[in-house]
This record gives sequence, C-alpha cells and structure tokens, in this order.
Amino acid sequence: MLRAAPNVGKLYVLIKAKDKAAAMDRLKKEIIDEDLFSCLKDRYGKSYYDFMKSKLVPVLGNVSEENLGMDPDTITLLAEEIDVIINVAALTILNGRFEVLLNTNTKGPVWALNLAAKCKKLCLFLHVSTAYVAGKIEGVFFEKALIMGQTTPPTISAPLVDVDVEIKLASELDKSLHDDNEKAKKMKDLGMERAKFYGWRNTYEFTKAMGEMQISRMRGNVPVVIVRPSIIESSYSEPFPGWIQGNRMSEPVILSYGQGHLPGFVGEANTIMDIVPVDMVVNAILAAVAKHGITAKPELHVYNVTSSVENPVTVNDLWEHFHDHFTLSPLLDSRGKKIIVTLPELFTELHSFSAYLREKVVGKNGLQENLLAIDPKSHSQIQRECNKIVMRSTYLAEIYKDYVCGKVRFDSGNTKKLLENMSTQEKMDFGFDLGNINWRHYFVDLHIPSIRRRILKEASISSPVATSRF
Repeated sequence: MLRAAPNVGKLYVLIKAKDKAAAMDRLKKEIIDEDLFSCLKDRYGKSYYDFMKSKLVPVLGNVSEENLGMDPDTITLLAEEIDVIINVAALTILNGRFEVLLNTNTKGPVWALNLAAKCKKLCLFLHVSTAYVAGKIEGVFFEKALIMGQTTPPTISAPLVDVDVEIKLASELDKSLHDDNEKAKKMKDLGMERAKFYGWRNTYEFTKAMGEMQISRMRGNVPVVIVRPSIIESSYSEPFPGWIQGNRMSEPVILSYGQGHLPGFVGEANTIMDIVPVDMVVNAILAAVAKHGITAKPELHVYNVTSSVENPVTVNDLWEHFHDHFTLSPLLDSRGKKIIVTLPELFTELHSFSAYLREKVVGKNGLQENLLAIDPKSHSQIQRECNKIVMRSTYLAEIYKDYVCGKVRFDSGNTKKLLENMSTQEKMDFGFDLGNINWRHYFVDLHIPSIRRRILKEASISSPVATSRF
C-alpha cells in the first residue's frame, strides 16, 4: 500500500510490546528496515525514514486481549480516525495449545470486530482467515461463510460447534492445571481432540473456523470481507520475486530434500496442492478493500484466494520442480561435493515411510556394511545423526500428511470476478491472476533460490538452464 498508494493517510499497526518505545523499535526493525521496502528507500532516499514514520503509527496492544489490549484513549482516537480495519493476526501452530490459539484465532477477531463497531467512519472490516477452515472435506469448498448452527459447508459438523462451550471448556481446564508442563501437554491434546471430533484436522484450522463463525454471528451492521488464502509462499513478482518474511510451510521439506535427507516422503502423487504467492494474496486483499470499502454495505463477502481450481499443481509436479532445481543447482555437502538428488518415493502411511527412510539413511552412511570397521565412537555419532534425520523427517511428514493426501479443492469464483472487474491499470498495479502462474518457473527459478538465500545465506542462486525453457 505504501508503495502503490503512497497518498494513504495513516496506517495504524497493532504491535505487542512492553511499552511504546519497544513498539516503535519493533516497527523499525520488522517493517521499516525490511528489504520489502527497498524500492521505497530508493525512491525517497534520505527522506525514507521520515516518509515511513509519517505513515506508520505503532499502536501498543495485543490481539488476544479484550479491547485488543489498548488503553481507552487509544480506542477513542482510533474510533475517530479509522476507515478500514484489516485483521491479519493469527497463530499458525497446527497443534498448538488450545487456549492460546483460541485467544488469538477465535477471540482475537471478536475484539477487532468490536473496535470496528465503534469506528465512526468505518467502511470495511476485512478478516484474513485460511482456506483450511474447510477441514477434512473432500470435493469443492465454496466461498460461503461459516455460520454456527447452520450446515455451511454441509460436510463439516458446524451445527454441533458451540464456540462459547469450547472457550469455556478450555478455560476450565486451564484453571484446573498448575504444572506448566502438564498444562502445555493437556492443552495441546484437548485442542486436537476437539478439532478432530468436529471434523477439522488440527487445532489451528478449528480455531480459525470458529473465528469466522464468531464474525458471522456478531458482525451486526459492520461491512465484512473474509479472505481465505491457502498455503502462502514467497512473492511471484512484487516488490521483487522470491520475497517473504520468516520460514514458511514448504521450506524445511525443500531444504531437507536438497540436502539429500529425503529419498522419500508421504503423499499421493495426484493430490492437488494449493499454493499462493504472498504478493497475490496482498493484492487480492487490497482489491477487496477498494471494491467493498467504497460501497460500505453491511454485507459479508468471502474470497478464497486459492489456486487448486484455477491453476492446479500436484504433489508429483512439486517434487519434479524441486528435483529440477537441485539437479541444475545442487547443494554441496560438508566436503564440498555436489549432493545428488533423485525423485522421492511416495508413501501414504507414516510407518512405511519411516521404515523406508531409516533403511535409506542407514544404508547411505554405511552403518550396516562397515559396522565392524568403524570406530565405536564414530559409529555412535553417525547413528545419532541418522536418528536425528529420521526423526525430523518423520515429524515433517506427520505434520504435512493431511495436506499432501487431501482431496479438497477450493472454489475461487468470487476472487476471479473481483479480478475481472478491475481496470487494466488496476490489474497492472494490483494483479493477482493465479491462473497465469508458471509453477515450474516459480519453484525452480524464484522460490527455492529465495529459500537458499534467506536460510542458507547463499549469495546468489541461478538456474540458467531452467529459465531458458520458458
């Protein structure tokens, strides 16, 4: 927004910190100094920091607390100033503690919605959810609101969910436990148990779904848009290809494969994955703000920012793209030799994958054949390393199994219409045409090189052979 719409008035950024000085410090380190804004640094030169500080206002608070953790004076100020609220706060730990995820993913949207209801000039409240509120359904998941007490979608047991009961249940267990370790374990177990009971795969999806239900139930006359992206990965083009902040879902798997630790993985070859570049998600959000913020009608609109219907990519496609990249630009082992990768074997059962992986890793390190020739101390160290690789890879497979074996596809008809209704110039400035993504180019030339630069700190990665194919 600062890059493409610099005439915006002010952007108030809710920041969790111990005091205002710490909030300002986080704003500077995590936003103003980020490479994301390098183009603005070039544009404004020495006046860059003044420009950013004139637009960005840190607000001390906490999305998981009542009134967003803000003091009354701040709430009064924001109620006078704000036109649009965009709630992007979420905890994405799939099997996190139930009460913690409830506070952020379920209660948090309510606190933000309450602020929206107080804003005198409010045009729109936009909530960023996730496409995976779909849960365990098979088939097409449509752009319809999740409403507590109604069969929407019919393949989720939504009528059985009472958000107030779940919040009370978590609160009562929380108060009854005093040992921190016991509380952490039981809260994680409770979240997964409740999620699976109602038809979701993990606590994250369940608490995000309940957050949507709360918005639907409590929005009143507030104009609301819910945006549901799927798996968000690095940017396709803006502000430059391959940008993203933090470590994302695919990165541990991709790097483990490139390092030669994943000769196999879980998944079904024809399962359609749903991946979206972060810049296209942002542009879809801004387009929705522009469209519905102007009318400010007290309606609820849902957009699935997803690719599985418009531009599907399968599990097999992904592994071929990963293989192509690391064949063209292999990683080096500790001795400086190129690591050779092969297309991984796919398993649908975790125990089969784990046994296969252990056999491959042990065989690769020669533990069985050379057991008698290896010094006992060296053998023990190699054995520990092998166990670590197997345990880490099995853990990754367990986390991602539901996503690489799932049967859901996300309808994105509303999102496609949103794009079609934009002018030619708007599409150039804020385009998000997921149908035009070349997935091989994206992974081989953009996404994986970005991972290597950010995480492995490699200076420059190029794939000249891959690029020449397009």
